[in-house]
Amino acid sequence: DANGISLAANSLSLNGGTLKDAIGNTAVLTHALVADNASYLVDTTVPTVAFSAATDDVGNYVGPVLSGGYTNDPSLALSGTNEAGATVNVYNGTGLLGAATVSGTSWSYSATVADGANYAFNAIATDVAGNVSGATSNHIIYGDMTLPTASVVTASFGGNGIASVQSTEVGTAYLVNSSITVNNLQSITGAADSSWNQVAISAVNTATNLPVLGLVDGVYQVYSIDATGNLSTASMNSVTVDSSPPVFSSSAVATTATPSVAPGTIVYDANATDNGGAVDAGITYSLVGSGVDNGKFSISSVGGVTFKTATSYASPQDTGANNVYDISVRATDAAGNYSDKAVAITVTNGSFDIYTSATVRNTSTSLGKLILGVTVDAGSTYYYWDRSGDGTSADTSSALTGVALDSMNHDTLDGIFNNDINNVKNTTVTNVDGQYGTTDTYRYAKFYDATGATLRVALATLNGGENYVGMNSAQLIYLTPTAVGSSTPSNGSNAANSTYSGLLAVWDAYNGVSTAANTDIYGIPPGWRTNTWYGTSTATFNGHAFLYPSDAQVYNAVDTSVGSLVVALQIL
Repeated sequence: DANGISLAANSLSLNGGTLKDAIGNTAVLTHALVADNASYLVDTTVPTVAFSAATDDVGNYVGPVLSGGYTNDPSLALSGTNEAGATVNVYNGTGLLGAATVSGTSWSYSATVADGANYAFNAIATDVAGNVSGATSNHIIYGDMTLPTASVVTASFGGNGIASVQSTEVGTAYLVNSSITVNNLQSITGAADSSWNQVAISAVNTATNLPVLGLVDGVYQVYSIDATGNLSTASMNSVTVDSSPPVFSSSAVATTATPSVAPGTIVYDANATDNGGAVDAGITYSLVGSGVDNGKFSISSVGGVTFKTATSYASPQDTGANNVYDISVRATDAAGNYSDKAVAITVTNGSFDIYTSATVRNTSTSLGKLILGVTVDAGSTYYYWDRSGDGTSADTSSALTGVALDSMNHDTLDGIFNNDINNVKNTTVTNVDGQYGTTDTYRYAKFYDATGATLRVALATLNGGENYVGMNSAQLIYLTPTAVGSSTPSNGSNAANSTYSGLLAVWDAYNGVSTAANTDIYGIPPGWRTNTWYGTSTATFNGHAFLYPSDAQVYNAVDTSVGSLVVALQIL
């Protein structure tokens, strides 16, 4: 009644009851007229109240949280409407949480939410007349402040790879370039599209494919966000997106240091880098592609190229039979990108300077040159010792060493080649002249090349370990050739020789294929000195054995009696 209450005169009754005085007289109620008065109102109407929203304003997902939803907001904003003038209390189920803040016909309340707790928020209003409303329907909320954990299988991919990711909660996984500083979801989705990809996670702890298509090269980690908006930290592992092939830094040519190359000796070292990294880091090597001689080589995972079988200048095995082996090396990075490089490996007959010191390499330490290398008897390599250093086998002087001639007597050799194969000097075995000099056991020396690298060399034996001590001073031995040589004698041969070794194997490899015995079988590698004696380490009755390869003769002489010896040295 908006005008207030009014009463007609004498309109009140006792509604069936009576009032009596002390002696039993019944009272009659009378009163004057009461006009309308707005100050006196009657209100029995239940007030209205509504629960409008539970609003999350923390984290990556903000806004209203529907009933039955999750929140990571520890102070969830509840709000609704009410009758003007009413007070509103907020409850969790039947438990009073507190009084809401009422402003006109609206109310609000900040509800504390804990991780893992469930809530049934509702509101009850009380108007100024004391009428109390019923509770609003429960607005169910679940507290969730637990961060998911993201993971990824470590891998490297080209531009079309697929990463395998997981999360401990359903939601979304993001593959993010490590250059991005991630503080929230916006720092991911606000970055360039080429620096992140995403995929829905529909099952927890289950491998899910996340394509890397469209991403720029780089290292990527995974973040996951759950349905509540909790964002994980970066995954422990990472993946690399790499669409760039390796870049070779090694040369397209290589030359062997010796004319004989044993299996396992590295003749070319492939070097490549990937995305500016260290040489060989993350790269494997293989022989593929157009190299016509690939099948003759092996290559290690770090790029060392070696012949599969013993190879020599004297017996070329390359497709062109010109001692130039054409191969194709492939460098492959962890992402599967690859580059190919054509390489020409040349087997030469070799020539290099030799010195007595690794640190001081000048005329004072020079021993001349090793030139015109040959390989015989399945891989034994011998060089002519150009002692004067003029680059030829001619007996001419050179400013390199100050030595006038290549030739010498055997006493000179005894002073140089007197160590065993373990570099232990001879102090126990004397020659017939009483000197601890050269024998077939003590015939080794250590030299150095122009780079300071060690060269282990040996004075050639006459015929391996064959004993010639009984050979007297007047004796000449005429040699009988075998068929291990070439039909073109100057081509030589690297065929295994079951009859001869040492210096006799060199002679036999260069005397053709005739096996006829005579006293004048020529067997000298091209360029080596002819018509002269070659010294050996093999002891005889009164000195050492000498070979005259121009006439197939072995001779015994006192070490000082032949001053025009030249020498073939074996490279070990």
